[in-house]
Amino acid sequence: MWKMLLKVVFALALVIWLIYKGTLDMSLALKLKNHPILVVQVALLLISPFILTAFRWKWLLEIKIGKKLSTKKIIALTWMGQFFSTILPGGVTGDLVKIVYAQKLDSQLSKGYLLISAFIDRIFGLLGLLIIQGTVCLVLFKELTALSPKVEMLLYFNFTLFAGALGFVMTLFIKQQWQQVVLKRLETLPKIGTKLAHALEHFWLIGSHRFIFFKGLALTITSHIIVISSFYMIISPFLEQPLPLQYAFAFIPLGLISVMVPISPMGLGVGHAMFQELFSYFSIMNGASLFNLFFIFQIGINLVGGIFYIFHRD
Repeated sequence: MWKMLLKVVFALALVIWLIYKGTLDMSLALKLKNHPILVVQVALLLISPFILTAFRWKWLLEIKIGKKLSTKKIIALTWMGQFFSTILPGGVTGDLVKIVYAQKLDSQLSKGYLLISAFIDRIFGLLGLLIIQGTVCLVLFKELTALSPKVEMLLYFNFTLFAGALGFVMTLFIKQQWQQVVLKRLETLPKIGTKLAHALEHFWLIGSHRFIFFKGLALTITSHIIVISSFYMIISPFLEQPLPLQYAFAFIPLGLISVMVPISPMGLGVGHAMFQELFSYFSIMNGASLFNLFFIFQIGINLVGGIFYIFHRD
């Protein structure tokens, strides 16, 4: 409870600090009423990533049980997870809720496998953002580095993150004989060795289904393209100066990654501060206010998951 409270206090302190500095204009959100068609378009667009994410997690679960699961139930659980991630502090509360309910889908879905599936699902999200960001930065490298030294540093940082993520993913596909060596070594460890070995077995089980992995990765990239495009659409009327869409794909993923870090609820405060800095690299000084517009949309759509919770109170 103390950790939760500290996260909330930290997030609110960041928001108050940004407002005090004059970099976060809460009244900007009120101007959305002047763009009703845009609001509806973005809201509808931001629903589709929920469905794509649900399919991705569904495929991961079906690897374990070897049969099809109800798509409707998985979509409901995914949306419920987002609902609890919004109303409760902590970055994994939504995942824990999904895991509790997912155990009722099939008796073969153990807690261990569900935890690993949720973890891999998170890795999918991170990797998809890094692939988009890394690819755009590579293609536009000369153009972006000419803007400012800060942007050049940002690109190199992006490339480092991308390389690290690829290195981690490669561990999914190591040879089976090496897997056995690692598992045997782990089992010799007292107390936690057996549990770690079981977790790694689940991890490599997912890696053995490469087609599903790359199919899920393709869904992830599509989902993030929709989210970033929606972000760009909703902030476009309020930009202080023109920002090419391709530039947005070079830095918005990094801001979204910062929001995924479980420091504050939904990235409150952290995301505002991060986007304030990132937008400033492109001479746009109201980045916190722009992110706040997207943040409001996210909260609104996530809260719809409460409807699914009402029908799953058992």
